Amino acid sequence: MIKYEQRKSKIKEILFDYKIQLISETTPDELYENFLANFNVTSDILQKKQMNCWYKWSCSIIDSAKFVSGFKDASDFNELVKRFNYNTSSRIALPLLIATKIKGIGFALACDLLKELGYTYYPKPDVHMIDVFHGIGLCEKDPVSVFEAIERMAADCCTVDEVTPYNGNLVRS
Repeated sequence: MIKYEQRKSKIKEILFDYKIQLISETTPDELYENFLANFNVTSDILQKKQMNCWYKWSCSIIDSAKFVSGFKDASDFNELVKRFNYNTSSRIALPLLIATKIKGIGFALACDLLKELGYTYYPKPDVHMIDVFHGIGLCEKDPVSVFEAIERMAADCCTVDEVTPYNGNLVRS
């Protein structure tokens, strides 16, 4: 619906050339109205604003900018992630924090975000993993239980030092 690839130059302009501070000073309503003024989203406009994907995306963008602007730089964020990398319970807390701070980002998507940023000890417990892991009796049917099950499996099944739950080269012992 957003068609980011087709609209990325205009989106970049609307988002102040991705200047985080300027984005974080904008309200979701202002951003939403700017998107509506620039893109033909008539079918989406018929929905209630809070249910509208453009409004939800606007909220996520603003919340993300506010969250990111709380860090001095990338190494400051890296230090936060390192502090949460003590054990499974503390690792679970970071994506829960991100999911709380950024509307539209749930636990699984926060894990995926961290994993895509290079923190490979964050597996993505998506709906498919939930179905499979719950279906074979390894955990309850929720993302946090799946996260814990993936960590247990990685620890139990890997013979290579420092293999993370997301590593594609797991070796069974």
